[in-house]
Amino acid sequence: MTTKTLATPTLSSAQLAPSADGHDILDSDHLVQFYETDTFLVESVSKFMGAGLGTGQGGIVIATAAHREALEARLRTQGIDIAGVKARGQFLSLDAAETLSKFMVNGSPDPERFQKVIGSVIARMSSRHTGLRAFGEMVALLWADGSGDAAIRLEQLWNELAEEYSFSLFCAYPMNGFGGTANGEAFAHICHEHSLVLPAESYGAANRTADERLRNIACLQQKANSLEAEIEKRKCVEADLRRSKEELTTFIENISLGLHWVGADGVILWANAAEYEMLGYTREEYIGHSITEFHADREVIEDILNRLNRGEKLHNQEARLKCKDGSIKTVLIDSSVLWENGRFVHTQCFTRDITEQKLAEKTGRLYAAIVESSEDAIISKDLNGIINSWNAGAQRMFGYTASEIIGKPILVLIPPDHYNEEPNIVDRIRRGQRIEHYETIRRRKDGSLIEISLTVSPVKNAAGQIIGASKIVRDITEQKRNERALTEAHLQLAKAKDELELRVQERTSSLREAITQMEEFSYSVSHDLRAPVRAMRCYAEVLLEDYGERLDDHAKKYLDRIVSGGTRMDRLIEDILTYSRLNRREIQLQPVALDRLVREIVQQYPEMRSARAEIVIQGKLLSVIGHEPSLTQAISNLLNNAVKFVASGVTPRVRIRTERRDDQVRLWIEDNGIGIKPEYQHRLFGMFERIHPEKSYEGTGIGLAIVRKAAERMGGKAGVESDGLTGSNFWIQLPPATNP
Repeated sequence: MTTKTLATPTLSSAQLAPSADGHDILDSDHLVQFYETDTFLVESVSKFMGAGLGTGQGGIVIATAAHREALEARLRTQGIDIAGVKARGQFLSLDAAETLSKFMVNGSPDPERFQKVIGSVIARMSSRHTGLRAFGEMVALLWADGSGDAAIRLEQLWNELAEEYSFSLFCAYPMNGFGGTANGEAFAHICHEHSLVLPAESYGAANRTADERLRNIACLQQKANSLEAEIEKRKCVEADLRRSKEELTTFIENISLGLHWVGADGVILWANAAEYEMLGYTREEYIGHSITEFHADREVIEDILNRLNRGEKLHNQEARLKCKDGSIKTVLIDSSVLWENGRFVHTQCFTRDITEQKLAEKTGRLYAAIVESSEDAIISKDLNGIINSWNAGAQRMFGYTASEIIGKPILVLIPPDHYNEEPNIVDRIRRGQRIEHYETIRRRKDGSLIEISLTVSPVKNAAGQIIGASKIVRDITEQKRNERALTEAHLQLAKAKDELELRVQERTSSLREAITQMEEFSYSVSHDLRAPVRAMRCYAEVLLEDYGERLDDHAKKYLDRIVSGGTRMDRLIEDILTYSRLNRREIQLQPVALDRLVREIVQQYPEMRSARAEIVIQGKLLSVIGHEPSLTQAISNLLNNAVKFVASGVTPRVRIRTERRDDQVRLWIEDNGIGIKPEYQHRLFGMFERIHPEKSYEGTGIGLAIVRKAAERMGGKAGVESDGLTGSNFWIQLPPATNP
C-alpha cells in the first residue's frame, strides 16, 4: 500500500501570530494583546515601546505601578536610558487607576474629560516628537472591575482621538478575564475596536512549530463547529419545549379561576393573570413574597400550610386575602401539594372569590360600625327636618345623647341667625342634589358655637324615592383658627419682607458709595506715589553715575537696592493704576478678532520670539465680543506668565487655541511651565497673591487679578487648570461675535 505525502505549506511566525516588537507596527495602529502571564505582557510592551524610544519617538505608559516598574526595568536591559528620556520629555509614565479616575463619571468615561486628561497629553507629546507610542492598561482595569461597557466605550474614545492625532496605541487584557460563553460577544466587540489583535502567548509560543500552530487552529475550528451543531440541536429541543409550555401557559392564563403555586417555605412561585386581577398586584409585587403577606388572618394561613405539609388536601377552605388597594377579598381555596420522590415541590392552589356574597351579609353590620366609630357627626333626618339617627361622633361634637335629640327638629342645632339655611338645604335635597363641604355655624348643647363643614346627601327608599337626608358634620373650628393665624402671619411676613428689602437697598447704596470712594482713594494714592518713587530712583541712579567712583562697594550695593526697589514699586503702582482704571472707566463692547489680536501681541514682545520661546497658535482663533484694550492687557499678562514661569534651562512652549464652550468662546493659553498645585489655585486671581517665591520669579501679584477683572468687565470670566506637574492651562471665556 502506497502512502501519499501531502505538502504542508510553510508559514512564518509573523503570519501565524503577529508580534508587537514594534518594528512592524504602523503609527496609526490600535492593537490589542491578550496575555496569560505578566512576564509575557512586560516583554511584549517593552519591545513595542523600546522600538519607538530607540528611534526618537515619544512614549506614554498608563499602567499599574507593578507593570510600570517591571517595564522600565526591562527597557533598561534594552539600553534605554529611562531617566534621560523622562528628563527630555520623551517618555511619560502615569498610573492607570489614578488617570482613569480623572475622567470617569457615573461609571462611564466622560468624553469631554477624557479629551482634557488624555487628549491634552497626546497633543503635547505629538507636538514634540515625530512619532508617538502609547500603552494603556485602563481598559483592562475596567474589564476586571466588571465594567465591560465602560471598557469598550474607552476603546472607542481612543479611536476618536486617533482620528485627530497620529500615534500607535497598545492595549492589553488578561486572557483569564474572558472565561465563559457570556463574554463572547464582548470579546468580539473589543477585537472589532482594534486594527490588530494579538493572541495570548500559548498560541505563539516559541517552542511551537508552524505545523503545531496550524493543527491548533484546526482543533479550535473543529471545536467551534461541534459547539455550533450542539447549539442548533439544543435550539430545536428548546423550541419544542417552549411551544408546549406556551400552549399550557395560555390555557392556564385564560382560566377565570385564580391559580398560584407556593413553595415549601411559603414563598409564592407563580400565579396566573386571574389571580393578579383579583387582588390587584403586579407580578413583581406578588411573586417572591410570602403567601402570609396577603392573608388577612395569619392563623388561618399557618393552619393551611401545616395541613398541606402533612399531605392533606383542602376543599372549600375559607380565607380572607388582602388586595393592593387595601380591600379584603373573601375566597374559597382548593389546594394540594405536588410531591416528587417524597420532596415538597409546590402547592397547587385554586382560589374562588366569594367577596360579594359575604359582603351582602355584612353590609348592615359594617355600615353601623362605621357610623358609630366615626369621629365626624353622622346624622339623618326626614324631609320635615326631624332627626332620625345620631351617632357617637355627634354626641361628642354637640353634647346631646341620642335619647335627648332623636325625634326633635334639626333647628335645635342651628343658631337663629342661620335658620334661613335649612329651607335651602331641604329644597336641594328634594331635587336629588348633594351638598359638599358647606361651611357654616352650629350650636352645642351648652350654647357655644362651632364652625363646621357640612356634607348632605339624599336618602332613598327601595323604590328610589327621596325620603330624607344624611349629614356628615366635621368640626373645623381649629382649622379655621389656624387659617386666620396663617393669614395674619403671611401679612406680617410680607411687611417684614418689604422692610428688609428697603434695608438691603439702603445698605447696598452705602456699600457702593464706599467702594467708589475707596477706588478713587486707591487711584489717587497710587497716582501720587509714582512721582516720589521715580524721584527716589532717579536720584539713586544719579549718585551711582556721578559719584560712583567715590563710593565703596557697600554704598553702591545700597544704591542698587534703592534703584531696584524703586523700579519694583513703580511697576506695582502701575499695576494698581491699571486695576483701578479697569473698575473706573467705561468700556464699549464690540467684536474683536482674536486671531489678529493674539498674533500682534506675540510680535510685540521680544521674549516671545522663536529664539526664546515656542509659541504655537492652533488653527484660526474664534472672534469674541469684548473691549480690545482690556483684552490686550489680559492676554499680554497671561502670555508673559507663560514664558516666565518655567523651570531653569527649559524653553517655554505655549499653545494658544479657542473652542466653543456651550454658548461662549474659550481662549486657552497652555504652557509647559512649573504648574500650579490645585490647593493654591483658588488664591491665584486675588490681589497681591504670589504662589511662587519672588526671588525665583519676579512679579507684583496683581497681573492675574487684572486678567480676571478685565474678563468680568467684558461679561466673561477667567480660570486655570493645572495638575501642578505638567504646566498650566489658563483660559478667558467671552461671548462669541455674531460674525466670527
